[in-house]
Amino acid sequence: MIFSRKTPYGGLDESMLTASGLPVLIPDTDFFANLWYNQISNERLVYEWGQIMELQNMKLYKIDVDNAKNTEEMDGIAPLVADFRVQLNSYKGIHSQRNVAAGREELLEFLQAGFPVYAVRDGEAFVGYMVCRIDEPCLWVEHIYVCEAYRRKGVATMLFSKAEEIAGAMGEETVYNYVHPNNAGMIAFLRAKGYTVLNLLEIRKPYQGEKLTTTIHVEKEEFDY
Repeated sequence: MIFSRKTPYGGLDESMLTASGLPVLIPDTDFFANLWYNQISNERLVYEWGQIMELQNMKLYKIDVDNAKNTEEMDGIAPLVADFRVQLNSYKGIHSQRNVAAGREELLEFLQAGFPVYAVRDGEAFVGYMVCRIDEPCLWVEHIYVCEAYRRKGVATMLFSKAEEIAGAMGEETVYNYVHPNNAGMIAFLRAKGYTVLNLLEIRKPYQGEKLTTTIHVEKEEFDY
């Protein structure tokens, strides 16, 4: 029954009878808890199955200098690099325009310098990319970006898992990450994967004409931001 209170022996608890002799009906919390759990479990199952099916259609590619000579590869990834720069600037309060030519040049510089570059492709479209830098014994993720329409579908995890795989092959336990303090999405992504240690601070002089309106405290130190 949905509404009842039973004794351990299966009958109604007499203390729940009203003066009229009718039982007081209260929600059976176990029933609703199980109903809620089953609904959530089914939704999670459908969601996770959907993610698996989507990931089956996506492929991870290593991009090298030879690939950079392939116009299709560059045409597919350069816009992602340009979008990454636009988003990064937005964290600094800077509105910028997408510059695909600059994205292409930056990608080519990474490849010519020997930085490991990976991209995820869904059919004919590139939907995410990652640039790593290896400073023995450390592996740094310089860029990681996923098209907005493909976020929360496992693309970033596919890329980041490759970075962790490379770091593990180097005998390292962690990947090192550059993250802008305003990039809440990336911080949450890393935290979910166990990355919670603040490792280094990047400190510079203010740019000419730069207006800094915020301060950040780390232990007893205060920094303009």
